[in-house]
Amino acid sequence: MASPLDVSLLKPFSIIFSMLLVYAIVYGLLSYSKLFGEKNSLHAIIALAAAVMVLVSPSLGAVIRIMTPWFAVLFIFLVMMLVFYRIMGAPENYFFDALKKNKEISTWIMIISFTVLASTLGYVYFGGTSDTSTQTVVHAEGGNVSLEVQGDVSGRGTGTVMATIFHPKVLGMIVLLLVGVFSVTLLASSGSKK
Repeated sequence: MASPLDVSLLKPFSIIFSMLLVYAIVYGLLSYSKLFGEKNSLHAIIALAAAVMVLVSPSLGAVIRIMTPWFAVLFIFLVMMLVFYRIMGAPENYFFDALKKNKEISTWIMIISFTVLASTLGYVYFGGTSDTSTQTVVHAEGGNVSLEVQGDVSGRGTGTVMATIFHPKVLGMIVLLLVGVFSVTLLASSGSKK
């Protein structure tokens, strides 16, 4: 059935959109940071080279095509938070001052960004065919719901990525790393306030 929101005809052009996105972001970052001074032609050449790399490498294009919607959602969430603060009567620069002063907000944005990047890279480079021996089982007993990933973590595919992430040793390592990160963050922030 035809839909006014059907964008499947644009799928062949997605590599061009990825190339334009990379060109715009790299050119904007180079112009904003003034890394090479005021040489806009040099910025354009470097941005074009990065965009052509996306055009030549199909896996890099796939990474950008998968990652872009996630960052678009993050950007929309931040804009909606900004609008919410403005509706509630906060001053215009309150949100940006909070981002600059409160390092926890930027830390969480970086954690989310790194998670999106890592999962996208894992999906593109290690996400071969799905393994039929890996399955997710949901247990519901007496109001308690638990998730169990059954399968082999040595295979390929998205199911094995989930089996690896939810392996007890990996979960234990993640908890220990998070405890260490938050301990160092809290100790460093309490020492700087004195």
